[in-house]
Amino acid sequence: MVAAIAIFYRTPAVAMWIGFALAGYSAIANDSIQTLGTFLSSNRNRSWWQLWIFIGGVLLAVFAAGWFLNSGDIAYGRLERIPQPTTFSFLQLVAPVILLIATRLRMPISTTFLLLSVFSSSKTIFAMLQKTAIGYVVAFAVAGLIWWGVAELMRRKIYFTGEYNKRNWRILQWLSTAFLWSTWLMQDTANVVVFLPRALTTGQLVAILVFLLGALGLLRGASRPTGPHGLASLRRRPAAACGVAAVKFQSFRPEAFLSERIPGLDERRQWHNRTRRRLAHP
Repeated sequence: MVAAIAIFYRTPAVAMWIGFALAGYSAIANDSIQTLGTFLSSNRNRSWWQLWIFIGGVLLAVFAAGWFLNSGDIAYGRLERIPQPTTFSFLQLVAPVILLIATRLRMPISTTFLLLSVFSSSKTIFAMLQKTAIGYVVAFAVAGLIWWGVAELMRRKIYFTGEYNKRNWRILQWLSTAFLWSTWLMQDTANVVVFLPRALTTGQLVAILVFLLGALGLLRGASRPTGPHGLASLRRRPAAACGVAAVKFQSFRPEAFLSERIPGLDERRQWHNRTRRRLAHP
């Protein structure tokens, strides 16, 4: 990869597609599992291609809508402050490679800042930091309020007192995942297409869709449960066969990570499970 970058970074027509391909794969490997991880885990008994069709269908709809509504701009206006590059530096093209390495090493890293910062001015980066900080605060506050409200309703037995309707819950889960995934695409597509023209032609749009749908299929197919042990059997495969996102997802266990750092977390999780069983079978 680095050799190809060194050879072609002075040829903009080729360099922009190399940058897009590396950024597309690295962004999907790094970020998509954060958006789709719980959905994929809860639907692990389904065929991987069914989930790929659903995820890819949402991606296709979001990109098509952006292309039609924004005169060829599938980034939904998020690149208005970043001029379209006419030449590329070696550092700009190697940024996605650094992201891939950081993902493989399981390092927490911001895809947006790493990929867009090499094209942005200090003023644009400061505005991004400000919006990100405000977003984290708002998300934390809203999540805390919703969690507290639901917990109170359950504790007082006002709501969520009986067995839930699994069919309706599954429908809501897929709808909420479609909303979350589409929102992520509208926000983070800019990280991938920053190398490309701001107004895409039909041919360029088709090439982008084919590549990203193929990357999603590759990563999802590599991380599908196989054999009687499901995901455990995947961990025994070589890293190169699994893909960056699959390795990252399978090797990192949030429950173990948190249990080591939050005293009493296991006891609280056991109480939560007992409460769920008691509410499901009063």
